[in-house]
Amino acid sequence: MAASHSTSQDYNPPRFKWTKRIAWGSLGLGVLNVALWGSATLIAQHRLDKMIASYRAVGEPVYAEDFNVSKNIPDDENAATYYMKAVSVYRWPGIIDPSVNLERLFDAVRFGHGDEFAAEIDALISTNGEAIELVRRGAQCEDVDWGIDVSWPLFDCVLPSFGPRRDLVWLLGVAVEKSQTEGQHRRLIELLFAQVRLSDQVGQNPPVMIAHMLGNLCSTRACVTIEFVTPNLAVAGDDPVAVTGASQAQVRALINQLLDERAHSQSWATSLLMERAVSIDTVRIWCGGKPTVAGSMVQRLPGASILGPIWTIDGCRVAEFWTGVKEAYLQDKYPRAKAMCPDSLLVDDTNMLLRPSRMFAISMSRAAELHFRLFAIRRMAATALAIRLFEIDHGDRPESLDQLVPEYLESIPRDPFADGDQPIRYWPDGDPPLLYCVGKDGVDDGGRFELNEDGGVDMDKLDLVFFLNGDRPLRNP
Repeated sequence: MAASHSTSQDYNPPRFKWTKRIAWGSLGLGVLNVALWGSATLIAQHRLDKMIASYRAVGEPVYAEDFNVSKNIPDDENAATYYMKAVSVYRWPGIIDPSVNLERLFDAVRFGHGDEFAAEIDALISTNGEAIELVRRGAQCEDVDWGIDVSWPLFDCVLPSFGPRRDLVWLLGVAVEKSQTEGQHRRLIELLFAQVRLSDQVGQNPPVMIAHMLGNLCSTRACVTIEFVTPNLAVAGDDPVAVTGASQAQVRALINQLLDERAHSQSWATSLLMERAVSIDTVRIWCGGKPTVAGSMVQRLPGASILGPIWTIDGCRVAEFWTGVKEAYLQDKYPRAKAMCPDSLLVDDTNMLLRPSRMFAISMSRAAELHFRLFAIRRMAATALAIRLFEIDHGDRPESLDQLVPEYLESIPRDPFADGDQPIRYWPDGDPPLLYCVGKDGVDDGGRFELNEDGGVDMDKLDLVFFLNGDRPLRNP
C-alpha cells in the first residue's frame, strides 16, 4: 500500500501574518484620521458659522464685500463728485524745480519756511484755482461716497485712491498760508473749513484702517495750521461784503466742524470691523470657500486641505479678538479703551502657514493712540478759536475756559486721555500760553513738553500741547 501524506494546511510563513496586521492597522488608522479630520472640520465650521450668525444678528458686516453698499447720493450733493473733479484738473506747475514736491511746500508752510518758496507757492495757487474752488464746493456737501468697492487683492483696490485725496488736503494747506500772507482772513477760514471737512471725508471709504489713518493725518495737519493762524485771526463781523476779516459765523462753523467727531468715529468703527472681516475672508480664501487667485494657489499646495480645520479655528480666534478690540476702542476715553482691550494674540512667532488669518493683522496700539490724540488736538483747536473770538470781543483772553460757555462753546471739551470726566487744561499765563491734554500715560505734567532731535515738539512724551500764540517750536528745515 502506498504511503499517504496530508495537504490540508497550506504553508503560511510568519512574515505574511505581520504584513496583514500592518495593512489592516494602517487602514484602521487612516479611517480614524479621516474621521478625526472630518469631526474637526465640522466642529471648526460650526464655530465659524455660529460666530458669523452672531454678527449678522446685530446687523454687522461679516465679509469684505458686505461693506460695498452704495449711498445713492445725487452727484450734485456728493462731496466726492467735486473732489474727484478737483483731482482731474489739478496741475503741477512746470516752473517749479523737480526737487520740490507738494508735501515739501506744505511742510515749508507748516513749519514757517514759506518765504523760501514764495514763487513756487504763487505758481501752485494760480495754476490750481479751479481745483481749490471745486474742493471748497465739495466741502459744502454733507455726504460723501467715493464709489470704491472693496475687492481682493485688497490693497490693489484701495491704495491708488489715497494719494490724490492727500494732495488736495496739502494743496488747501498751502492756499491757507497764501491767504494769511495776503490778509484775506475770510478766505482763510473758508479754506480751513474745507480742509477740515475734506480731512473728515478722506477716511469715509473704503472702510480700511489705512484710510482712517490717512484722514487722521490730514486732520492733524489742518489743526496745526489752525494753531499758526489763530493768534492773528481778524474777525470783521457777519457782513458778507467784507473780503478781509472772517465772519463770526464762519469761525463758529469751523469750531462746530472740529467738535463734530461723528465722521472720524465712524471711519474708526468701520475700519475695525474691516480688520475682522479680513480675518474671516482669509479663512474663506485658504479653505477654498472664496475663489480668488490667491485661494486657487493655496488649494494646489500639497496637503493644504488637511490644514483647513486649523485655519478655520485660528480665523475664529482672530475674529473674536477683533470683536474685543472693537468694543474696547469704541470707548470715548483712552484709559478705558486700553483697559478693555484684549491681550494681543496677533504678534507671535508661530509659522504663518498655520496662522494665515494673522497675515494681514496690524498692531493696534499705535493706531489707537493716534485716534484718541486727534480727538485731543481737534478739541484744543476748536477751543483756541473760541478763545480768539472771546479775545476779539473783550480785548483779552478769558481767565478760565468757563467764560467761554455758553456764548462761544456749548461746554468745555473733555480730555480723552484723562481718567474721569476732566476738561482740557488752560494755562493762559504760561510761557508760552497753552492749552493741553495729558499724554497717553494719563499723567498731568502741567503742560510740559519735550523736543525731538530735529527741534520739533515730541507728541509722544509728557503732555499734548496747543500753543495759543502760535509759537510752537519748529523742526529744522
